[in-house]
Amino acid sequence: MMIDSSQKSAIANFLSDPKLKLVKLNEQEYMEGLTAYRSQQNEQEMILDATLQAIEKHQSLQESYSILSIGCGSGIFEQAFLTKLLELNKSIHFVGVYPNEVECVKIQEWCQKLSTFKPNKFGFEIHPVNLEEFQPPQTFDIILLIHSFDYFSEIKSSFEKVYELIGEEGIAIVAINLKREISEPYYYVNQRLYKR
Repeated sequence: MMIDSSQKSAIANFLSDPKLKLVKLNEQEYMEGLTAYRSQQNEQEMILDATLQAIEKHQSLQESYSILSIGCGSGIFEQAFLTKLLELNKSIHFVGVYPNEVECVKIQEWCQKLSTFKPNKFGFEIHPVNLEEFQPPQTFDIILLIHSFDYFSEIKSSFEKVYELIGEEGIAIVAINLKREISEPYYYVNQRLYKR
């Protein structure tokens, strides 16, 4: 699916907002946010359902997918998502990108188990790097940005890179944290971003 000019314009306007500034999370803020994210099981199920519906709508006839997860972390969302696609008998080449090596080890171990269980249906690569450093040799059918928007060091250039990485008929799934008590740390970061 191609992004039309009005969608590109909307993204460009959003990214050029002079009030939009990046705030690096300290360790405590990161851990609070991670804890809040992990406790959002209901939200995770809703995101999973919406993601599967988007794939059904735009790519239902595909039997295999190349999937890039930007900000995959330890794979909380990806495990449920990839398992569901494999249950639908799809073939998957999964690529995860996340700069924290410790978290990457967790998802790599899970992917290794899955590839042993489904060797003909599942292949994977995990890259412990920032998006800016990631240089894949191919484009992707599906790009996941599940609660990873907060971690981009350069939002505009990151979205430009995402656009370059989407295949011709590919889709990007973006989930942004909601303003709720459970995601309060993210809410405060957003407040700081917009200096409200």
